[in-house]
This record gives sequence, structure tokens and C-alpha cells, in this order.
Amino acid sequence: MKKLILAACLLVGSVVSYAGIVKDNGKDYLTKIETQDKNDHIRFKASFPKVSIRVRKKDIIKAMLSPSGRETKTIGELERNGIVKSDRKLVVFLRRKNDGLWLEVGNISMFVTEKELDKVKR
Repeated sequence: MKKLILAACLLVGSVVSYAGIVKDNGKDYLTKIETQDKNDHIRFKASFPKVSIRVRKKDIIKAMLSPSGRETKTIGELERNGIVKSDRKLVVFLRRKNDGLWLEVGNISMFVTEKELDKVKR
């Protein structure tokens, strides 16, 4: 019985996602943001509004290691409500701030906390 409880706790702990901020057309939303790792790309997925930003892992690590306030440009993909924004790749700005990272694409920006970014390093 104890082993089942321990296994359930470990399963819940591995699926936990952390809160973040999504700015969409000037409105701020406090929402949960999940990190999905696939090969050499990372997808940051917000639950509300349904927005996800996909960028290369090496660019995320580069932005995390740069000093605060410095901006990194990369190519990425924006998905909104399950539909990819355009057939072309978009320019994503990565900006390190205090205890997290801002990802900006056009009029949508997303703040990902340090705890969620720790998953990227692994």
C-alpha cells in the first residue's frame, strides 16, 4: 500500500507545471505553463489562452545563461488554439528577467518561471 502511494506521489510530482504570465493583445493572464521537450526543440504551452511557443533548446539555454536584460533573437513557431500561426517561422525574442524568461512573438508574450526552466537544462 505504501508503495502505491509513493508511486502516485512521484507521478503527480513529475506532471506538475508552474504558473506563468501570458500577455495577449495587452491583457495579462496568470496561467499554468507546461514544458514539452521534443528532440532539440522545447514547446512552452499555456492552458489559457491556448497559446504555445516552440523554440530551439540551445537558444533557450543561451538566453538563460546571458546576463539579465540582454535580448536573444531566435526562430520559432507560434500555435494558437491548435492552429499554427503561419507557414513560416517567426522571430522570437528571449529576454532574461529576474527569476524567469520572457518569450515575445508579435503581440503575444509569455513569462516562464525559473522552476519550469530547470526542466530544460536536464
